[in-house]
Amino acid sequence: MKAVFEGTEFPVIPLSNEADNVDYDAFVVIPFNSPPRHSVVEIKWNEPDGGLRKEKQTAVPVEVIDGNYRSEKLTVDGKKIDPPKKVLKRILAEQKEIGAIYRKIGKEKLWSGPFILPLDSEITSPFGNKRVYNGKMNGFHQGLDLRARTPVPVRSPEGARVVLAKDLYFTGGTVILDHGYGLFTVYAHMSRLDVKKGDRLEKGKVLGLSGATGRASGPHLHW
Repeated sequence: MKAVFEGTEFPVIPLSNEADNVDYDAFVVIPFNSPPRHSVVEIKWNEPDGGLRKEKQTAVPVEVIDGNYRSEKLTVDGKKIDPPKKVLKRILAEQKEIGAIYRKIGKEKLWSGPFILPLDSEITSPFGNKRVYNGKMNGFHQGLDLRARTPVPVRSPEGARVVLAKDLYFTGGTVILDHGYGLFTVYAHMSRLDVKKGDRLEKGKVLGLSGATGRASGPHLHW
């Protein structure tokens, strides 16, 4: 079984272990800067055909709409916008490490139900907003921010394995959780980390405390 969107194949998740009657899910991700358009998700699978297996397919229509993202002006430490040369090697190494993590697609489903918020708070900045740091356009918000004026516990939203727990230049105290089948969640700007790489977590497990480390204009959790 395959799910393909505009040339990119996404992991397909079996929802049961029954060989003859299996339902599947797939998460198809569309970038925030995608132009509005009509498209399709191609579903491909094999079926027995006289001792052989014949590929079949169908197409599910998808309409991509404008996200109407807002623009935000933020003031942060200038070194987090234009890093000094002495930290460039560190930044490149961290980017390489994270890229390698995302390329490993685990075939074990570690979550079992709906995700909870990592902390019970209001959203102060949603996904996709244009980010203007210190008067300069610097990309788009690739998560959402949850208010946390003082350090509060951050919890795993569902079952997962810790694949990164360390201080990073831009995101400060950072945890990345692998929930299986290419689904990862990220927790940034934390002031304290209470988990380590390799830990297997259940839903609600404390990851650490929120904070304002890395490129942050104030205390919050970037999820």
